[in-house]
Amino acid sequence: MNKLLGSIYILIVTAILFFLLSISVGVYDYSYFINILDKNYNSIYTILVISVLILINLVILAGLIKSNKNNFHLIKYTTEGEITITFETIKSIVYKAVYQIRGFKEIKVFVKPQGDKISIMIKGVILPELNIPQTVIEVQKLVKEKVEALVEIPVEEVKVVVENLSTTTRLR
Repeated sequence: MNKLLGSIYILIVTAILFFLLSISVGVYDYSYFINILDKNYNSIYTILVISVLILINLVILAGLIKSNKNNFHLIKYTTEGEITITFETIKSIVYKAVYQIRGFKEIKVFVKPQGDKISIMIKGVILPELNIPQTVIEVQKLVKEKVEALVEIPVEEVKVVVENLSTTTRLR
C-alpha cells in the first residue's frame, strides 16, 4: 500500500513539475501562471530547480517500483531489541517441515505478509500412491506449527497446491 501511495504522489508531483517547467520555458502562455512566476519567468534558475526536482522524483519513483525479493523480511520487536527474520529463513523452515512428511517432492515455497501475520503457499509434486488430501492436511498442520514455534509469528494460512503426481517413487 505504501508503494502505491508513494507512486501516486511521485507521479502527481512529477506531472505538476513538468507543467511548471513547460510554463517557464514558454510552452504555455497563461497570464495567470506568469503572474505567479513573476520575475522567475523564463529564468534559468527556475528551469534548473524544476529539472532537478523532476529528476529526484523520477529516481524515487524508480526506487519504489524496483523490488528486490531478497530484501523481504519481518521485524519483530522484543524487550531486548529488534529481530529481523527474512522470508528466506521462513522458507527454509517450511522446506524442512515439508520434507519431514513422506510424499512431497520438488516443492516451491512463497511467503506473503498479511498485516502482522504471514501466509505461506507451497507448490509441489506428490507421490501418486498417497492420499492427497490427508497428506496436504498433514503438511499444512506441520508447517503452521513449525513456523509459529520457531519464528513466533502467526501464520494466517498455509495453501498447498499439488501441481502434479511424481513419476518416480524415490524420495529426496
